[in-house]
Amino acid sequence: MSKRYQKEEKLFAEFPQISKDEWTDQVVKDLKGRDIEKLNWNTYEDLTIKPFYNKEDLISIDNLLNSIPGEFPFVRGSNPKTNDWKINQEISSNNIKDANKLAINAIAGGTDCLTFNCTVSANGYIGVPIQDKDDILNLLVGI
Repeated sequence: MSKRYQKEEKLFAEFPQISKDEWTDQVVKDLKGRDIEKLNWNTYEDLTIKPFYNKEDLISIDNLLNSIPGEFPFVRGSNPKTNDWKINQEISSNNIKDANKLAINAIAGGTDCLTFNCTVSANGYIGVPIQDKDDILNLLVGI
């Protein structure tokens, strides 16, 4: 376990320490035998949030607690000096000139990353109808 979390805090010292198993047993009892897994919450990123955690859970993520940006296993990013976050704007106009104007306005508004939706489907183009080099050049005028 990391040094940061080895220090025992004296908060709530008047209460006895209870193991994770004891907590789980009490929760199952309170649920009248229903499955404790039903209390888990799954985010749209497919992360499972459990109903409670304790310090035993930190043992499994010790390598994450001690990680540094730019160092293996890169859980805090590959760049040691800055984050890699971008302000992205998706452009999905079906007109190249309009898409160009939208992109220029987005950049003026603070966007530092553009995504042009250029999808071909059975029904034709969805988004910016890029068909050749000239379309790309027209899309990027002034950018």
